[in-house]
Amino acid sequence: MQDKLKKIGIISLSLITLLPMSCFASVLTNVENYKENGTEYIKKTYSISAEEEDNFLSNLDTNFKVNNIEYQILSKAKTGGDSTKQIDISTTRNAELNSNKLDDILNYFPTEIEYNENGYIGKYKIDVNSIKVENHFNGYKDVLLEETKTYENIDKNDLDNIPKQIENNGETFDLITTNWEVVENIKIGDNDVPSKYKAICKYATTQKIQNPITYNITAQYKGIAEKTIKENYNYVVTYKPIIEDEPQEEKSDKKDYTAVGAVGTTGIILVLLFLKKKNVTIYNYENKDWKELGKISLSNQTINLDRYHYKAKTNRYRIVLDNKIVDKLDGKILKIQRNGRCSKQLINKKNNITPYRIDIVI
Repeated sequence: MQDKLKKIGIISLSLITLLPMSCFASVLTNVENYKENGTEYIKKTYSISAEEEDNFLSNLDTNFKVNNIEYQILSKAKTGGDSTKQIDISTTRNAELNSNKLDDILNYFPTEIEYNENGYIGKYKIDVNSIKVENHFNGYKDVLLEETKTYENIDKNDLDNIPKQIENNGETFDLITTNWEVVENIKIGDNDVPSKYKAICKYATTQKIQNPITYNITAQYKGIAEKTIKENYNYVVTYKPIIEDEPQEEKSDKKDYTAVGAVGTTGIILVLLFLKKKNVTIYNYENKDWKELGKISLSNQTINLDRYHYKAKTNRYRIVLDNKIVDKLDGKILKIQRNGRCSKQLINKKNNITPYRIDIVI
């Protein structure tokens, strides 16, 4: 059996590599053959880019043959694809301002700062609680202070009559300029001779004062940046062999067998024809319409939808039963199975329309 499985794996790998790869750009990364509950399965793994996905799905084999055994798709599992990676970002901004008021600080610093590095895109946002303020001492400077004094009724325009220093607010001012004005004259002969003067004197001194304090402001910014990482999808496609269902006859008591035997050859032929008649139609909902998947002959009280897995596009089904099978199953439970799940439906022909139908999501 292991040799057979290996042979199947080699043949299936060659089939997949030669046929599908010529139709679309995909990478077959693994082929696995395994056995479960006595059934041999083939599992193929593909690596597909997002740009190739639609083409891959439209060209994917729904069934194929290996050693005269036909396989059909049981399931498709998709993982991977683009992912988003996030990082925390932070930065610091510094400035020297003339004000330490919060409103003035926030008016100066931007609320947000764009971030775009190494493929990551995001925004810094100011953290108001992180703002630090430090006083900055800017030293001293010398400033010139001036005072003006006027002296009246001076007999001579001589600096000896003028104070060389004055005091004001604890500061000593030195005389730097004097302007004389004649305020009174006397007549000597034909000439007017000044007899009284007014002195306008300017005094000055220097004073050392502190320069205005400025403020060193430090603000922290924090945020999140994201980067989209391009990655291929991984498709795991599982195939199962198509095994024809063997006809099953419904169990009956001894009286029924006696009745069948009594009808003779003609009766047996009629019963067999009844059993083989397709009495159930299966539909699948696709593109806002019901698409017929196939017809079956229901000989017991179980419908297995797995046989149509490769055809069905959605998990929404419609089961239509003809009148004879409805009469036969009236008041009984019909089991509908798919992918290991089972839905039990009570057949009650009084509460349905003709033809009898069951709409189900499974």
